[in-house]
Amino acid sequence: MNHSLPQIIRFSVTYVLIELRNSYQRTYLGTLWRTLGTFAMIALLGLFFGAILKGNIKNFHAYMLSLGTGILVWEFLSTTLNQSCSIFSNQVQTLRHTRQPLSAIFLRIWFRNFLIFIQSTIIGVILYAALVDNLPAVSWAVLPG
Repeated sequence: MNHSLPQIIRFSVTYVLIELRNSYQRTYLGTLWRTLGTFAMIALLGLFFGAILKGNIKNFHAYMLSLGTGILVWEFLSTTLNQSCSIFSNQVQTLRHTRQPLSAIFLRIWFRNFLIFIQSTIIGVILYAALVDNLPAVSWAVLPG
């Protein structure tokens, strides 16, 4: 059972898109609920620590951008690692009854979390641009990183 890398990637992406569509099929906002929760946490943490450290924070917009970026990246990494730890126990029935490469299972986790991360990042940039009058140039440097 040899599969090429493009076949594995195509299978993983297709599986993730079907899985995300099915899991958020009956909701109007889908993964936006998760994203809104993350941004509520970023806003509340930013305002809370901004009030505590108001004398020590010179540029509040840069502080909020760094905090938001850090939380988004941390959420992506921690979710991916936590789901990777239990992947074989969660997928035991699938592994028993189908012939698929094991690497496709890990790629599915990564692709799913990456799509949610991209959605969170895009919404974050849009919200940040809407709330700040003059968007600093450092804000756009975060996207490639």
